[in-house]
Amino acid sequence: MVSGGKRRRVFLLVIQKILLLIVLCLTSRCCKAQHKHDQHCNTSSCGNIRDIRYPFRLEGDPQHCGLRDYQLACNNNRAILQLKSPPDAGYDYKFNYSYYVEAITYDNFSIRLVDPGLDKDNCSSLSLHSLPYNSFSRNSIFTRRFFPSFIGSYNNYDVVFISCQNPVNRSGYVDTGFCDKRNTTSTSNTTSPSPLQNHNYFVLGEMDFSELEDSCNIGSSVLASKMLYHGS
Repeated sequence: MVSGGKRRRVFLLVIQKILLLIVLCLTSRCCKAQHKHDQHCNTSSCGNIRDIRYPFRLEGDPQHCGLRDYQLACNNNRAILQLKSPPDAGYDYKFNYSYYVEAITYDNFSIRLVDPGLDKDNCSSLSLHSLPYNSFSRNSIFTRRFFPSFIGSYNNYDVVFISCQNPVNRSGYVDTGFCDKRNTTSTSNTTSPSPLQNHNYFVLGEMDFSELEDSCNIGSSVLASKMLYHGS
């Protein structure tokens, strides 16, 4: 006669084997799904982006390579990603913008983008698009499936550009006067005037309207990577 303790041990052993079998099946299915996308797909390149692969794809790649939502275009040897608002986005957060791709890091599921309006030789140049991190919902393609962390203050912060009629001496307001000095000595040619006028500042992080001085207006709010803030 089998004792109750022995029956329990046998039952637990059977359950463990069943759970192990389920895990192995799920792992095999995930690997097969990844392999299906990678079959006969060479990595693509555009400019300094040399390793474009699943889940990304380059425009013109075979249909089975990469995912359509992560398609990049190549224009003048620059990789471009088009960001669109998710279907559930509110009216205030509708957007359809194009950004230059600076880097793709597959190890930590990140992509680094730069606004095409920014000029590295002109530090007073401003972004063409205003895209704070709360423009992304949990249904965005960049907050699900391959990007496990919801985009937000953990990896990015807002940079708010402000123009004021009067000078401001307040903690958190960073004067952009150094840009004016740099631009006057710059040899780069430009046909458009500097977008910064009067007394100009930027503020890092989210900002309440109550923190805005009376003589100031917000020019734009853009996303920036925390790695830039730390000087890397």
